[in-house]
Amino acid sequence: MVMAKGEEEAHLENVALREARRGDIVSEAGGIVYMLLPDSGVKETEVLLGRMEKTILATCHSFTVLTKALVFPVTRSASFEEVQREGLRVLPQLPSCPGMKPMISEVFQSAEKASGRLSVIEPDPLTREMLKGYSMKVCPEDIEMDVQVFPDTKSFLLSQSLKEPKPHAVLLHASGEGPGALEVIHYLRSLPGGSRYYIILSAAPHSEEEVSRAYAAGVDDHMFRPLHLELLSAKVFRRFRKEGGVGV
Repeated sequence: MVMAKGEEEAHLENVALREARRGDIVSEAGGIVYMLLPDSGVKETEVLLGRMEKTILATCHSFTVLTKALVFPVTRSASFEEVQREGLRVLPQLPSCPGMKPMISEVFQSAEKASGRLSVIEPDPLTREMLKGYSMKVCPEDIEMDVQVFPDTKSFLLSQSLKEPKPHAVLLHASGEGPGALEVIHYLRSLPGGSRYYIILSAAPHSEEEVSRAYAAGVDDHMFRPLHLELLSAKVFRRFRKEGGVGV
């Protein structure tokens, strides 16, 4: 959760409503803007506040608009009233500064982390390594992620990772050697605990019919190539946090 306060000129509530994403909740009470971000981690929240900062400064045409924000990563059971009470105690003590420079509070944060495995099935070796390297590089602190890459569906289906109960994201190339994408989707869904697999189809541009068949087979999401790496990582991290009950 984020609690923010600023000068009237900043129009914080309007900016928050403009930048909020689906699933986020924004409210205002007593001059303080509250943002509940159930599907975001700390880094994602800082990016959101950075966008708000740019909007505030661009709208006000001034670098002297003072705001302050307090971020509570809530990774254990805590009521809204508890978080609000702590925020009302701490927020007045924070220095006001231009833009939106947040302070991260660890009061309601535990050592618990979300965890999961990302399996990348990609026939091109350069793309495989690029996807693995990028995913590991941008993995947030609140997620423990193991990344495995496979050149084809056959090697993926023979791997031991399918036997582990942790949340599992699968980036499935729509073509290549071995069993086809639809066959893999059907197989994963038939396994005990098959719902733990978050299957993303990596599809060729303008292959809507193929994507439609994949959804009918049980795929969760799709992305057209060339892949947008930042978006892919955001989808995977959001799923792991949701499965692990970790969020802001």
